[in-house]
Amino acid sequence: MTADANNVVVEPFDVNQRLESLGLNEAFLRNAVTQGYLVRTRLTENHPQNSWGYCMWAETVASLRDQLRVVGWEKSNEGSYELTVNLDRNVAIAVATGDEGTGSIHAVPSNKCPKGSNTIEAINVNNRIDDMFADLIPAVSFDKYASATWILLYHIATEEVRCELSLPWEIGIDGKIRGWKERIILRSIPLDGEPIEIHPPQGPDIDIAIKRRA
Repeated sequence: MTADANNVVVEPFDVNQRLESLGLNEAFLRNAVTQGYLVRTRLTENHPQNSWGYCMWAETVASLRDQLRVVGWEKSNEGSYELTVNLDRNVAIAVATGDEGTGSIHAVPSNKCPKGSNTIEAINVNNRIDDMFADLIPAVSFDKYASATWILLYHIATEEVRCELSLPWEIGIDGKIRGWKERIILRSIPLDGEPIEIHPPQGPDIDIAIKRRA
């Protein structure tokens, strides 16, 4: 696969503008991934072998929901597909571990683990939505058949966690995403041994967590 630079948003101003149009900002997304990583670092060799991947994914999903609920987003798990959704904009976010291409403008990333029918269905819907008329879709309730599903991808590299919010449009029979309609590259999270400070938005029942990496 080769990267298509025309659909990659990477400059900070452009990233902020595009995320704002989706009802988001970069801090929400990076904080969620950071919280997931912090949970991962607290695991030991006595945890089950699949704990590292699952716990980081689960905490990232939970943290994303905790932050976004104060700005009008909600959770959805219809069909056991864990999403965070914006009813007004008919936008949904799934979370997934990405491969080494995640967060790189020089590669086309994919999901690390194969995806099933829920992701395939979401991508099919993405391909049916006409972006010109997306804002005209009634938003009485969340409708997975009329909603664009973005994926928050993250990848743990040697010295950083790379992440991006991207809109998939092609998936192979092996369950791996092969093409993206749009990619929004987020600033990486450095793994330099310094304390990580999380600044969630103001709202009820959310604490500021300051923890040191293991």
